[in-house]
Amino acid sequence: SAHISLLVDLKLAPLVEICPYLNEVITFDRFQKQKRMARLAKLARRIRERGFDLSIDFQNNAKTHWLAFLSRNHG
Repeated sequence: SAHISLLVDLKLAPLVEICPYLNEVITFDRFQKQKRMARLAKLARRIRERGFDLSIDFQNNAKTHWLAFLSRNHG
């Protein structure tokens, strides 16, 4: 009964959209003309609004750690 979403770069979305195990593909454009921290904050807000219960980080780097931290629900 889980709803599984995957966050990927816009250019990679076509590779994963056909995966039958995903309910949703959330895209972002990492080459968007915006400062890195502002872009990260905007993406974190988008994710936080969705109210996810769990995040699994396959990248395991400082940027994705910050994204998970900023995206967490405070409720």
